[in-house]
Amino acid sequence: MSDQWLTIRRELHKIPEIGFKEFKTQQYLLNYIHSLPQEHITVETWRTGDICIC
Repeated sequence: MSDQWLTIRRELHKIPEIGFKEFKTQQYLLNYIHSLPQEHITVETWRTGDICIC
């Protein structure tokens, strides 16, 4: 596992949230997705779930 993924995993474990109320976790992941060097990223959200299509 790369250092980047370990860092993300550790950061996510610092955000304790109840199931289906993971709003801070969702925002963290959205920020990460939007920081990726992709020409076209489509992101769909629904409640606390995210779908990323590259």
